[in-house]
Amino acid sequence: MNRTTRLIALASSLFALGTGMIYAQGGVDSSVLERVRQVEQERRTGLSSTESYLKTTGEDRFISGWGAWFTDTYIDFEDDDKNSRAADPLDSLEIRDIRVWWSAQLGRKFSSYLRLKAQDFNFRTNQGVAKPDFNILEKADLDMGYVEFRPDLKQKIRAGRQFQQVGRGFVLADILDGLLYQRAQDGWQVDAFWGTTPNRILNIDSSIVGFNQGLTHRDFGFIEAQYTHRAGNRYYMYHVSEVDRSQTLSAAQSAVDFGYNANFTGVGGNVRVTPRVLLLTEMGLQGGSTLSAAGRRVDVEASFFEALGLWSLRGLNDGLIQAEYMYGSG
Repeated sequence: MNRTTRLIALASSLFALGTGMIYAQGGVDSSVLERVRQVEQERRTGLSSTESYLKTTGEDRFISGWGAWFTDTYIDFEDDDKNSRAADPLDSLEIRDIRVWWSAQLGRKFSSYLRLKAQDFNFRTNQGVAKPDFNILEKADLDMGYVEFRPDLKQKIRAGRQFQQVGRGFVLADILDGLLYQRAQDGWQVDAFWGTTPNRILNIDSSIVGFNQGLTHRDFGFIEAQYTHRAGNRYYMYHVSEVDRSQTLSAAQSAVDFGYNANFTGVGGNVRVTPRVLLLTEMGLQGGSTLSAAGRRVDVEASFFEALGLWSLRGLNDGLIQAEYMYGSG
């Protein structure tokens, strides 16, 4: 995997760490991975409300609630490449997904959240095509689980398995095991976080022997500062550091430092240009080092810029016009 490919995989969303490169064994096009990633992102968005639905009215009151969620998603990949003459390596995928969550809150200072998940990926491939190995993702596992303490209205401390996103999520948007400190005051908010990837994820670099055997370990630390104006415009800046401690089943690979270590610095903003036009922009720089094909460590330098314009037409039932531009180098 060259440096440009690595940048695209990271900048598009580090959620790919959870499902990345699993199609390499089956020879399936990368567009299939994107379809699965989108399904998971939609599920995560739909479940996010279960983290904050509890409200308390008294300082000493304890309340809790739980729920279950099931989906069955079918994805048809027949002629997905728009070429009817070529045989499709993958015919279809059915994803069965069960998640059970429990939330509790004691007064306004202490809260906790727990979510378990079990998934089944049923691939149908054409003759002679190996099925992607999803075994590590199909095991029942802790999806999220954390405790949260609010010393006062300005501060929050959260420890455990939690979803974290920096900026728009181009650099980091994933579930990590870690510790978050947040302070908000007078329109400003500062987040400081350190965490590591759960053992159930797959390495985005499928050239690592055992990339799908739970040997991926990446540490992330970030600090993000953002300011929200009274008019609703938001401006932010961040710095993210990544240290790769992944392991391999290959003795030859163990003899070299193949880790992909990186750092990202970015700025962005969400600006309301007119009552119906919203502009979202973000740009960033990447540095770091990785192992080259020649077997030596090389520097990584890259940059990206993204702009998204949203034009809401008149009326609640009218459509939304979207225009997007993105540039990346590496």
